[in-house]
Amino acid sequence: MMSPFCAPFFTEQDSLSVGKYIANVSGAQDKITEDDDKTVNDYVWDCLRQYLSNPTAMSLVEDYARKEEKEAFESRNSTYIKLNMVQDCFDAAFALFSYVNVNLWSDIIPLYENLKTQPEVYAQCFYLFARTDINNKDKNIKKIREIMFPGTPQRCISNKIWSLPYVLPNDKLDEIYFVQAAMELGYYLFDYSKLSDLLIEDEIEYLNSEVSVKEFNKKDGVTYDGGAFTLNFFNFLGNNAEKTKCKMIFVYGDNDPWTGAAIPDNYVDNTYIKKLLIRKGVHSPQLNDEDSYSKEERKRVIDAINEFLK
Repeated sequence: MMSPFCAPFFTEQDSLSVGKYIANVSGAQDKITEDDDKTVNDYVWDCLRQYLSNPTAMSLVEDYARKEEKEAFESRNSTYIKLNMVQDCFDAAFALFSYVNVNLWSDIIPLYENLKTQPEVYAQCFYLFARTDINNKDKNIKKIREIMFPGTPQRCISNKIWSLPYVLPNDKLDEIYFVQAAMELGYYLFDYSKLSDLLIEDEIEYLNSEVSVKEFNKKDGVTYDGGAFTLNFFNFLGNNAEKTKCKMIFVYGDNDPWTGAAIPDNYVDNTYIKKLLIRKGVHSPQLNDEDSYSKEERKRVIDAINEFLK
């Protein structure tokens, strides 16, 4: 029996499936407050749209970014900084939806309309929000909340699994992974279609080129195998699962962006191959993480495992 937790399957070298999931599904069932009509997903997009459509907002963030990272930005123009912030916002959304339940961070989304009377606060919070990643997420969420809600008691924000020591691979190991992605695994692009009226085509092409793994084909002399690994695995599931009695439970979180590349439903027979979508779930395999798995959801996973063990 196997449980390929959150396993993403791409059949393209650069895939939009995860990017589209972030844009349309992650946080789309969650509200910041119960009496609000908008979802967390709506507010993430409001944050980006307010930034891109308001010259004052962009200028404030640019000035703050130049102050914080003088060497990185001193020779760059405003367009470069704008695109850098947009890409970082997508990276931040990916990290937050992946690793922190939305009810622990959604109240710190920096909306210009809410903070325009406090321009310095807006610029600082937008910058910190955009710069949030897996390594600094707890620190940044805490700092933004302290700035936006001074004097308010702080909530615990660490998911149990990610409160453990976690170190990203060094640059060389990181590059090896992306070479493998360029050869066989594929990788994800972000979906900028909701901002197509605020970004010109060249800007979107630039943003996509920044995360594309195709650069590794030329740089490292490798070729893409056309998704053979994934397609062969799908073929195995379709033709051999019943014969081999190979039992698998695929577990995904409905807020986890990787769910955008989840195992397709047509390969799920619920006898040998099961697929569980965890409500409010993120990229945490820890069943005892109560922020991500309710008692009912834990029972679903355990019941599925027990059924296989009979």
